[in-house]
Amino acid sequence: MSTSNLNDLNVSSLFDLLGRVAVVTGGGTGIGLMIAKGLSANGAKVYVTGRREEVLNQVHLQYPDIHPLRMDVSSKEEIANAVKILEEKEGKLDILVNKLKQLKACRRMSAEEKGTDLWSNAHFFNQYNFQDWADVFNINTTEAQGLPITM
Repeated sequence: MSTSNLNDLNVSSLFDLLGRVAVVTGGGTGIGLMIAKGLSANGAKVYVTGRREEVLNQVHLQYPDIHPLRMDVSSKEEIANAVKILEEKEGKLDILVNKLKQLKACRRMSAEEKGTDLWSNAHFFNQYNFQDWADVFNINTTEAQGLPITM
């Protein structure tokens, strides 16, 4: 291997994202925001998506190179609108990070809690809404499949 080829393996070359366009779903906070900042720091033009537009706008104020894109991944209409915006503004998408997760509030239980009824089927049927469980399961499994196909 010649030394001229070794320059291509330099860290700054390997992770150079200049000219790349990235979308990070759920990129307004937490791990998604850290991923967006990392992509931006390495040269990518980054769009963060989420349902809370005010959170996305705050990210853009703090990090002007990270752009807000309001999108609820559970809405086909909002996904289609985001795709249209990206096509008009960028004409391409190089990187898609499906970071989003959906959680709903539920009561945490401890094995130390007393009473057999706590662990009975009746308890679970009365305590939890299975539609909430289905919604969480649906968004956490289908987003990884459907969003890349659409975008």
